[in-house]
Amino acid sequence: MIAENENLFLRELNHTDIEVLFELYSDKEAMKFRGSKTFENIEEAVIMLNNVIENYKTKTEFRYGIIEKISNQLIGTFLIVPISKTKCKIGCSIGKKYWRLGYGSQVMTIMFQYLQNIKYETIIGLIKKENIPSIKLVEKMNFTLIEQTEYPEFYLYENIINS
Repeated sequence: MIAENENLFLRELNHTDIEVLFELYSDKEAMKFRGSKTFENIEEAVIMLNNVIENYKTKTEFRYGIIEKISNQLIGTFLIVPISKTKCKIGCSIGKKYWRLGYGSQVMTIMFQYLQNIKYETIIGLIKKENIPSIKLVEKMNFTLIEQTEYPEFYLYENIINS
């Protein structure tokens, strides 16, 4: 387990997660808010998981499973991509049936604590411009909108967590 609160915990993904990963990443409605393409078959979930495991080893990115404690179900994933020793990019994907239950802000709070503990100071996130609930969430979590032109369909938000 990486981090937790009373409702959720985060852990490394493993091969028992493949079916749920496929379910999460093949949902066309949910994927319209993400930066990657929709999975078409379960083999894509296997490839993703193998990449996740390899990235853990090389420390190039860390994608953790978000687990709902009451059901012990994988409900989404949280991504950390190191940019430097003190700065990282984050991303969160929560399954559609778990939207609007307050889990987004809970995951962000858990990850802020975790990232502070491992000495990150600056967090950045890219959010699709039409993803209004996520925009409201990061603004509530004191992220600042940063002007950028590299990714025109996304807003870039930043949060200084160790100030």
